[in-house]
Amino acid sequence: ADFVADLRAPTPTGAAEMAVPQIGDVMNYLNQLNIRLNKSLQSKLLLINPWQTYPKDLESEYQSFFPYGLACIGAVGLKDGFNTKIIDCLEDETRTEMGSKVRFGKTKEELIQAIKRYKPDIVGISSLFSMFEADATEIAKLVKEIDKDIIIIIKCV
Repeated sequence: ADFVADLRAPTPTGAAEMAVPQIGDVMNYLNQLNIRLNKSLQSKLLLINPWQTYPKDLESEYQSFFPYGLACIGAVGLKDGFNTKIIDCLEDETRTEMGSKVRFGKTKEELIQAIKRYKPDIVGISSLFSMFEADATEIAKLVKEIDKDIIIIIKCV
């Protein structure tokens, strides 16, 4: 057993010194962790369930749903120290006519104001159906118009 080792020390004291990190190294590591923790506690994560835009002849297909996936992501964000908020555009079933289309959910102005008030660092946008990919993309563009430095994560199925 004496001949199998990753490292050899001349004395037991030398071995202890090699096995235990220096206090300066430990303090530096703890300081780095503290900086990372403070940064994550200051980071704001905004998750958005977009409004839904339909051709008028499909308006009767509108249905609202609880954004369960965003709620799960939000829970992980909170657990990992992010200041997390969810905006569900569909909680407000405002109907807005747009030419040959109709939109359900928060108005563009309401969403812009909510984003500006929260001042997120990261925005996650989820669209469960390819039919609403344009809505998710429109919101991503709005976010970048508000602040080009916001990180956007978009998920469309």
